[in-house]
Amino acid sequence: MSYQSTAPLMKAALLTALTARAGLSGVTVSYGAPTQGPREFIALSDISGTQEFAMLGKLRKDETYTLSVYCSVLREGNMQQTCTERCFELAAEIAQLSTPFSLEEFASDQARQSILTLGVEATERI
Repeated sequence: MSYQSTAPLMKAALLTALTARAGLSGVTVSYGAPTQGPREFIALSDISGTQEFAMLGKLRKDETYTLSVYCSVLREGNMQQTCTERCFELAAEIAQLSTPFSLEEFASDQARQSILTLGVEATERI
């Protein structure tokens, strides 16, 4: 029996759903890391999870996993608050923040960047 997982399908479905959202117009949404460093992006990245047999003798499994998602906003100037608030607006287009999340803020002489890392959880029977 080959290894099966619904994770790639969920990731692809989320990508399709996000690219259709009006609130994300002008935001790069990518399956994996984006190329060319867009000013605003949502990257659907790594997946970690587990599989456990659901019913003895039925060869069914319960799969639980978390998709890591990165929301990034880069702005010229020194308004860190604007970047951070926009990151949370992007995250609100994805899902409720039900998993631990982290926010990183970066500054240079010319720009500010905020990167919000969160997880989208899923449970499926395969």
